[in-house]
Amino acid sequence: MSTNNVRLFTVCMLSAFVIAGFLAPYGLLVGPIANAFSTKAGVIGSLFSFFTGGIFVGYVVAFYIFDQVSVKTIIVIGYGVVAIAVSAIFLAPGIVTLSTALAVIGFCCSLVVCGSVTLISQTWHDKQRQSALVAQDAAFNGGGIFFTAVTAHLITKDFAWQFAYAPPALFALMALVLAAFTRLRIAGQAEQGNNKTTEWNAGILLVGVAVMIFMAAKLTVIVWAPQYLVQEFAASPAQAGDVMSNVFRAAFVGSLVGTYVVSRVRIHYFIAMMISTGVIATLVMLTTESLQLATAMGYLFGLSVSATFNSYMAFALGFVSSPDHRNVAYMLLAGAVGSGLGPLISSQSVLITGTTRTAIMLAFGLMALVLIAVLIIGSKPMRAKLKSISWSLSPDN
Repeated sequence: MSTNNVRLFTVCMLSAFVIAGFLAPYGLLVGPIANAFSTKAGVIGSLFSFFTGGIFVGYVVAFYIFDQVSVKTIIVIGYGVVAIAVSAIFLAPGIVTLSTALAVIGFCCSLVVCGSVTLISQTWHDKQRQSALVAQDAAFNGGGIFFTAVTAHLITKDFAWQFAYAPPALFALMALVLAAFTRLRIAGQAEQGNNKTTEWNAGILLVGVAVMIFMAAKLTVIVWAPQYLVQEFAASPAQAGDVMSNVFRAAFVGSLVGTYVVSRVRIHYFIAMMISTGVIATLVMLTTESLQLATAMGYLFGLSVSATFNSYMAFALGFVSSPDHRNVAYMLLAGAVGSGLGPLISSQSVLITGTTRTAIMLAFGLMALVLIAVLIIGSKPMRAKLKSISWSLSPDN
């Protein structure tokens, strides 16, 4: 691999690592931020929807922006804006500032991630591409482990909550500098058939709905599990941080192992198996009286969310004979919608009931619903029926 490709690969890995740094530790920060602003934890938890909402808008904009602006410019300017947003949190702390910063950070990071995935897809092929994408998944999960541990340490040392955003901002600046000295280019798409019709059917649409619900459940647990342990088990910030560290440790391993397992079993069986571990994990968290056991469930939940998004993607695209980038974009947007709805709906449930227990109950119910849906959608008779309900659309429709 050339020196430029090594730098390119590093930038792509850092894009996943950085977005994990802003996403993973938020559950640990809900309590400290609520205390700092003298407000309810439910209000602060709902602010996370600004971050996921920014990601959603970024995915939409990514359909068009790379035709007009180079990926190198997006990465350099995007991470520069991220650094400014984090600086604003330090200079003018407040709910409005935090909400705006989260939205801006989510928007910029999603554009960079979209660009990095495209770079990987166009720079490497076949097994090399697959390995690079799996490595990017591992970088995201590794970032979850690292930044969660750093955030827990900062909280236990009585640092202000803003300092949790400094480490991912520093890595963003590292990626910015590296990108500035790397040749990065996404090939033009005009020659690839922009007028090609896109095949759609009921199957791919239903899988998109399933991934939306799954992502809502996933983000609900990520946001509320630490606070749940504090409220239900009187856990310390360090103990509450352990559950998220466990989640990302298991997800890190699962993202590597999952690719091999998928090649050996039918995809919907694999997804059902992974979701089952999430259902069991949330059920045990709700029923156990042991903090140690509840914390250990982070491992099971981590397995359930490790390699499942890529598996959903493969499951959905299996319903169409010739999938294209619009099918892929639909799945990304469905996941982004779920990521935004999860914290929003769960926060409202916590505000109404006054307990984080309802958020975990919501996640359990949503994951059980997805498990049933995947088993039904993946059955042979249903697959054939869903494929028959099909249509094609061109970009002009």
